[in-house]
Amino acid sequence: MDYRRIALFAAFAVTSLYLVIQWKSSEDIDEQALINAQQTNQAPANVNSNFEDSNVSSTNSVDTSEDDLGGSTTRAPEPATIIDNVVANEESIINVHTDLLNVKIDSATGDIIYTALNDYSVSLEHSDTPVTILNNTNNYYFIAQSYLRSNKASEFKIDSALFEAEKLEYSLYDNETLEVRLTYKDQSLANLAKIYTFYKNKYVIDVSYEVTNLSDEALLLTLDNRLKRDSSPDPAQKKTSPSFVGFAVANDDGIWNKHSFADLEDDKEDQLLNTKGEFPFNQDVKGGYIAFSQKYFVVAWVPNQDEAQRQSLGVPVGYKYNFAINKGDEVSVASGE
Repeated sequence: MDYRRIALFAAFAVTSLYLVIQWKSSEDIDEQALINAQQTNQAPANVNSNFEDSNVSSTNSVDTSEDDLGGSTTRAPEPATIIDNVVANEESIINVHTDLLNVKIDSATGDIIYTALNDYSVSLEHSDTPVTILNNTNNYYFIAQSYLRSNKASEFKIDSALFEAEKLEYSLYDNETLEVRLTYKDQSLANLAKIYTFYKNKYVIDVSYEVTNLSDEALLLTLDNRLKRDSSPDPAQKKTSPSFVGFAVANDDGIWNKHSFADLEDDKEDQLLNTKGEFPFNQDVKGGYIAFSQKYFVVAWVPNQDEAQRQSLGVPVGYKYNFAINKGDEVSVASGE
């Protein structure tokens, strides 16, 4: 059997996480931005999840039932209480340092749970505290996730994978690129690596997967990229100078459409959605991107522009977090390839 390892670029190529920046004088930065920037991983520790069920108790186990859209479950908070976020253990966090970014990756799940922008401070008075965009605190929860879905989910749980890295500290220094490779621990059905590539002078973070199918049957894989955020307001603006905060998607023609939290909630009510996992917004496109926009900043997953994608936005029925999801077409990896 030929155990050639190939990068899975056939159907999902390289996926990029963009931090696109438009910044002006930071004099109107809210105090909450400073608090968020000074905190990270402040919530109770738990195993990471994809969607979180809103009516079951918090647990460290992974729910693999078919009607759950992936991941473990946590209890929805009561109003005005601390959100029970799912946070990585400090001992499993990978720290990546480039000339423009400080990034934290949960080595167990492969999620990006923190990004700080070295060239931008939260305010003139706090010039030594960089702005954070993705973060995981008691008051602000916003992370970037990507998963491979498998037809052998009951045996090969890639979507809730536990990864490991060679080390927990990486620095770009004078190199042009930096590669952070995460290896999937369960190698019974496939050798799997998730690879982040960072670049000098760029806010782009490329993500790719390498898979070698060790089983006797074909593995059918689907790439699932997502932005996961609570409904907290944008900490980078005062209420007196509001700007749009919410999701944005680009279709086949590159047209940028905005969807606020309120818009998506209204859509859910208008459509009378009641099936667990249903989204208020869905569309099929070629290429495009999914994004979250706030004052000064945009975070986006940008997939292979030659491939068909399924975009979904909002809080899915039965869950509590906002999601923007970009799902590609299924890829078949034959036995031994």
